[in-house]
Amino acid sequence: MHPQGSEKVVRAWLEVISPGVELPSELVSDLSLNWRPVRLKEVFTSVLSLGKATGRLGEAMVLLGHQEAAFRQLRDEIGIPRAAPLDVLPRAAVVFESKGTWWSPGGWIPDILDRAAGRDVLRASGDPNAPLDQAQLVSAEPEHVFVLAESGVGVQGPECLEGMATRIHRIDLPERWLIPGPRLPFSIFEAASCLHGVSSVFSPTPVH
Repeated sequence: MHPQGSEKVVRAWLEVISPGVELPSELVSDLSLNWRPVRLKEVFTSVLSLGKATGRLGEAMVLLGHQEAAFRQLRDEIGIPRAAPLDVLPRAAVVFESKGTWWSPGGWIPDILDRAAGRDVLRASGDPNAPLDQAQLVSAEPEHVFVLAESGVGVQGPECLEGMATRIHRIDLPERWLIPGPRLPFSIFEAASCLHGVSSVFSPTPVH
């Protein structure tokens, strides 16, 4: 992530942890230099580091504790335990288009599907983003494909999906998935809604 993008994400998390508290720009810049998560777990451990560095570790722990409880409740509603074998999870893939090229995202995207009781058939947690191999996507036979589309752009998905027995889910707020900010937990509930039809919605607990 570009340093300026990292600083924007760090500021967003700090605002959630400490609403209305203005921190020195130099401190925020220093914290942003170490903001390099590539897996979902690293996103949340980095939030704890932000809390500790700003004297708000307790608030960060409350926020993440609430998130984890919501994730457990979601999994209970789905009815598939975390320890379930992979073959019982719906097969899914995530794609997005940028500058005329289709991409297969890695990083925390496979973790989003995992927490939503799905299985990413293209990428593993922590993988770098890579150009989409459409032949690989077809041979992987996903049951669900999430198309991360820019708002207002009528993208339906790569051409290889035409005629496949695959459910296409257009995600109109791709930044929830692609940016490791405070809205990232919502992507897990969005994925679970598409994969399993659950109705739970994540709502962050205000931190005081």
